[in-house]
Amino acid sequence: MGHLAFWLRIAALSLVLSQVQAGTALAQECSTVGQLYSIDGEVTVQRHGTWHTGTLNESVCAHDGVRTGSLSRAAVMLVNEAVLRIDQDTTVYLADIATDEQKPSLLDLTRGAFQSFSRRPHALEVNTPYLNAAVQGTEFVIRTGEEETTLTTYEGIVRVTNGSGSNTVGKISRPDTQAVTASAFGELNARAARTLHQRQPTRCFACRIRAPSSSSC
Repeated sequence: MGHLAFWLRIAALSLVLSQVQAGTALAQECSTVGQLYSIDGEVTVQRHGTWHTGTLNESVCAHDGVRTGSLSRAAVMLVNEAVLRIDQDTTVYLADIATDEQKPSLLDLTRGAFQSFSRRPHALEVNTPYLNAAVQGTEFVIRTGEEETTLTTYEGIVRVTNGSGSNTVGKISRPDTQAVTASAFGELNARAARTLHQRQPTRCFACRIRAPSSSSC
């Protein structure tokens, strides 16, 4: 999916959802795919085109969007037991969350960053403006900004594609990590990421993905 095609898809989805009346939409039953089990700061949820303030332990539904403000973060526990730790200034859409472990789930990340981890390997596809990633593993971090997207895999296999081609990072595990970056110009660049000798505390997640060289918050 190219850069233009990605944004056309997001625009089309938003247009369709906005046609549903807000009051009816919020009350309408939905297919639950997860739960907001941690909230810190400004966190909002989009359902049927309408944004509302997220609440702790709120159920999130298929096609919902989750957005965090400045100096805010959230965590979503999905029904397939994967956890998304969402960094500040991030918008991610739960496009298609599979309960069957044999089927991939799909997320759309329009801005910001999140970390995904699970006890068992899961198939997850993430669409961003600059690359599309198919991950089979237990932990990775993906960040998309105005000019590039970077995906760092800590454990698993990842295949990234965009208009300029594709790149596959082989099976890896801690302490070795791999990162793939795609820029607005389309190039895909793979590199070895910083070696992690030990897992950093959960509270340091947000500062870690903002500044990987930092050892503390």
